[in-house]
Amino acid sequence: MGAPRVRLQTTASGLTGLGAFGFANAEDGYLSTNNLVANGNGTTDLYWTADGGRTWRQVDLGGRLVARVVASGRHAYALATTCPASVTICPSYELASASVTGANWSRKDLNLPRFANASLAAFDSNVWIVFSHGGPPIDLLVSEDAGRTFSSPSNTGLSAVACEISASSRLIVWAFCPTGMMGFAVKSNDGGRHFVQIGGSAVNSSYVVPFSDAIAVYITYGQAFLTTDGGKTLNPMDLPGLQGAPDVVFANRRLWVALGVLKGMQSDAQALWRTTNGGNTWVRASLPTLHG
Repeated sequence: MGAPRVRLQTTASGLTGLGAFGFANAEDGYLSTNNLVANGNGTTDLYWTADGGRTWRQVDLGGRLVARVVASGRHAYALATTCPASVTICPSYELASASVTGANWSRKDLNLPRFANASLAAFDSNVWIVFSHGGPPIDLLVSEDAGRTFSSPSNTGLSAVACEISASSRLIVWAFCPTGMMGFAVKSNDGGRHFVQIGGSAVNSSYVVPFSDAIAVYITYGQAFLTTDGGKTLNPMDLPGLQGAPDVVFANRRLWVALGVLKGMQSDAQALWRTTNGGNTWVRASLPTLHG
């Protein structure tokens, strides 16, 4: 199972946002943070835990900033750049990688076109990077050896401004692809060569979180859908009390959590909800205390 990612926000002093995190197993995980200063520039830091998140140790990437981080199987990967943290489209990217149990990271220049908009997915030693120039076509890089070498296969079904991708196995890749104000979800059953659309169009802040090849949650603004048959059908899933597009992360087949903004409240009024029956019913949970 590929490690899910979730975007979090916090008002803790000195820490204005958590960029992404993923766990490869119950103990080993990675977390990126956004530390912005008044002018909008700043740094992103990468942290590693080997004890299930109880303690974290900073990873040295030689001053690079972390745009994406994914942990899966035996490997951890990060899209790294020298862009300021306030810039979302950067002149160049590197792929940083390491064993999930080690602190020694290597970096590889991806040689992407300047100012590409890139996204990263991984399932153990299989790595996918999609990138665009802010519009079609969407190009694809695929590695089957943990990022040491890449091929550039042609793909169909990714005609969009950009795509945010994730993988649930070596062959199954999911994505949400904005086309402007709207976008669409897609799935590939052949490692990214061909993508087919899932459901209808949705607002551009939507995304797909897969638990397995069959089970995934499709989050759109104000709505959530669950598929248990690989995207053939999408069933509405009630996330009580949350507005917008909450973040969902899986602990196992039955236990999930969702973080979002309470209905009728401002963006800093966050709430955490928990399900122990695969999304059928949800109960309010306590938010952890974060310290900058």
